[in-house]
Amino acid sequence: MHSSSTLKLLGGISGLFAALIFDVINLSMGLSTALYFFSLFFLNQAIKSEKIYVSIGLFCCISIVNISLIKNGIIPALYSAEDTLSVVESTAFVLFSHSFLVSLLLLFFVVLTRKSLSPLYQTETITDRTATSDAVVGVQLNSDAQTQSLDLVGKERIKFERFANALPIFTATFYANGKIDFISENYQTFFGKDPDYIKKNWKSFIHEDDAPFVFKKWNSALKNKADTSFAYRVKDKDNNERYFYSHCRAVQINKTGEYRWFVSTFDNSETELLRLDNDKLVAKLQGILQGMEDGFISLIPTRDSFKIEYYNFRAEILVGLPRDADGIPIEECGEFFSNQELNDAIIMVNNEQITKTLSTIYDSIELLIRVHASPNGVRLYIQDITSEKASINELNLLRTAIDKANDVVLITQAEPIDKTGPKVVYVNDAFEKVTGYKKEEIIGKTARILHGPKTETKSKKRLTEAMLNAEPARVLITNYTKLGEAFDNEVDLSPLKNSKGKTTHFIAIERDISKQKAQEQMAFRAHKMDSIGLVTGGVAHDFNNLLTIILGNADLLLSSDKFLNDTNSSDKLKSIFEAANQGVSLTRSLLAFSKRQPISQATVDMQKLISSVEPIITTALGAEIKLTIRTNAKRLLVKGDQSQLESLFLNMAVNAKDAMLNKSTHSSDKEIQFLGEFTILIDNKSVKPDSILAASLAPGNYLRLTFRDNGTGIDEENISKIFDPFFSTKPLTKGTGLGLSMIYGFITQAGGHIEVNSKLGFGTDFVIYLPLAKEDESELTSTLNKPTSYQPKSYKGKTVLVVEDTEMVAKVAQHILTDAGFKVLMASDGPTALKIYQSEPIDLLFTDIILPNGINGKELSEKLRASKPELPIIYTSGFTDGKLKHEDYQQENVDFLQKPYTKKQLLEVLEKIHL
Repeated sequence: MHSSSTLKLLGGISGLFAALIFDVINLSMGLSTALYFFSLFFLNQAIKSEKIYVSIGLFCCISIVNISLIKNGIIPALYSAEDTLSVVESTAFVLFSHSFLVSLLLLFFVVLTRKSLSPLYQTETITDRTATSDAVVGVQLNSDAQTQSLDLVGKERIKFERFANALPIFTATFYANGKIDFISENYQTFFGKDPDYIKKNWKSFIHEDDAPFVFKKWNSALKNKADTSFAYRVKDKDNNERYFYSHCRAVQINKTGEYRWFVSTFDNSETELLRLDNDKLVAKLQGILQGMEDGFISLIPTRDSFKIEYYNFRAEILVGLPRDADGIPIEECGEFFSNQELNDAIIMVNNEQITKTLSTIYDSIELLIRVHASPNGVRLYIQDITSEKASINELNLLRTAIDKANDVVLITQAEPIDKTGPKVVYVNDAFEKVTGYKKEEIIGKTARILHGPKTETKSKKRLTEAMLNAEPARVLITNYTKLGEAFDNEVDLSPLKNSKGKTTHFIAIERDISKQKAQEQMAFRAHKMDSIGLVTGGVAHDFNNLLTIILGNADLLLSSDKFLNDTNSSDKLKSIFEAANQGVSLTRSLLAFSKRQPISQATVDMQKLISSVEPIITTALGAEIKLTIRTNAKRLLVKGDQSQLESLFLNMAVNAKDAMLNKSTHSSDKEIQFLGEFTILIDNKSVKPDSILAASLAPGNYLRLTFRDNGTGIDEENISKIFDPFFSTKPLTKGTGLGLSMIYGFITQAGGHIEVNSKLGFGTDFVIYLPLAKEDESELTSTLNKPTSYQPKSYKGKTVLVVEDTEMVAKVAQHILTDAGFKVLMASDGPTALKIYQSEPIDLLFTDIILPNGINGKELSEKLRASKPELPIIYTSGFTDGKLKHEDYQQENVDFLQKPYTKKQLLEVLEKIHL
């Protein structure tokens, strides 16, 4: 339709103007007035439909009818009768003239405005270089005004452009083929580009993510000539991202079907950003509500009840709400809302605008429900307190556990940290057990009452620094009990902070590590002794080989006919022999300490052993020392070496005598009956897995021997050294310093333990633990060594394989065995011995334990006995290195000969072997 608002406006004005003129002339002519307005209505409708000629003719006809009515007197006039004709005639003339002039004006205006615009371009298909659709930027105007504006030229075009540029929105017009005709000036200001550039490159201003969508809709609109709208993003001249909204409308501009596109665009950035922020806020609030640990239900009142406005997932799970429960009355939402107490609370909170809390059990879950009033209803916060109640019970259990814990738990205030220290607010029961202080004696006071003379200054300073800096610390410190006894304490200090990060208290977990420290010292001492033993054992091994050469050769020379009548040479050989024997005694003491010599593990009755050695001990102590032996043990059978145990008792007695005699030289009491007293206490001791002794002894039952004297005592510095080889507090000319070392080695090798407690001026206790033997174990060993009879015999016709890696020692054995009648085969290692055994039959294997080249003496004997089980074997070694145990040579036709050995000792061992 090509009608316009301008024609409507002019038609209305002309009609109103004619009516006014007519009414001024003839105000009382009611019928004329009605007819005139009737003609005005038809005129307006005719103008709307652009039937201008019909409207002019209709107007003229009505005017003529009006004049006729007046002239014929049908319509009365205002004036007198004599003036009626002149008035009517003048009125008719005026009306006719008015109608004619108005009609001519309207006809002229229609002719001018009905001219069509000729298209400037031929129609073409719009394509995008990016294979996407085009976007449009512009403003939508009223269609009638837009059509008229485009049809205007010259000044009217300028007026239109001024009008478009004055608008606060972006405006543009497009031809039917999609080419831009006009853009408003604010495009240039917004994009910072000249209009021609914008017209040619308007596609590039659209955000690449939005371009496909926008171009698709624009191309569809061009094709179908259908209105369209879309939102998209652009970049302004400062490269800021902005949000645009455009509306595109196609308007037909003439009867031939030609049309134009009118597009309006709003910078919708602020609104869009607000919307995005609102969406984010809504999403955040929903996320908070959905992420709550508590269930949340919002209720709004209805006429008779309440319905659900919103609920979160947690509420759905806790109370079993149906899916999509929004807007559903609570009566239809399951068993949860059938609780009368809950319904009463909801009604009360809604009516009185208060808050109410109640607890209930639903589906075996204990719930705490908080009912809050809201501006438009009621909100329920539902919390599952099943675990919370369990946590409270657990907290009570934890509090009880802390009270009953073995470690001390001590809590102090955070301030003041000055000379007095922060005050104690809590201690557990262990504090009383460890320190001897009652709780009421420490609460409100400083923990520094536990400090004493040996409390380390460095440790106290570290604790103070940790408190000042509100940082954790772990400190080893010496504390004191109420009775003044020192104990080693490990303090683990931690600050306790409130929700604002301020330190309010300090908690200290304190552990009495005196036992642990003692165990560590024992372990360290044992490790140290093992290390020393390894060295001394190696030395003893090499020395034993040398002594074997010296003793063996001296013995062979003494027994030869050449030196029997040579007294001078014989005496010299005897001196060499005696000196070598002293060396043997020394090396055996070293081997005993290093636990590298085989010892007997026979069952020994300690009661019988003490009875046999008591006279010897009494003689060794002399009349000045009183001997007391007290036995409280129910079990007295131990596993050990008889001779070593006898030596242990004698060594302890001699050491005690020396300590007591040394003390007596400083005593001024001349009336004492004895210079000292040596006491032997015998009882049983059970070692538990958690005891201090468990660091050195396997859990089990032991015989405890306590050797006590009231001599000078040992200072703390020397106590850690008394078991070291060659360490002695005696004068250099008295003792070797190996007595206690030998005892230490024997006891530990037997599976026992020795410890010492001493105080200067008061005496010393040596406490020895020996493992008890089972009642049904092997027969008891006799209490004293019996001499072995020696009757040499001939072994002529027998073959012995001697395996020894030291050539000179091997030659000593070869001479002794050759003199005894053996055919001697020699090998320096295990592999060589195996080859010899495969080529020649042998009657006896005499082998060292420590051998080179991968096969030791024990392994060699096992390989030979695999093919000849009855083969007699004699092991020999000066240092077994733990490779040979007592049970290894307790087998039938197997024996052990300790290096260094003499001809007589070797022949005595041969006597025990059945060849």
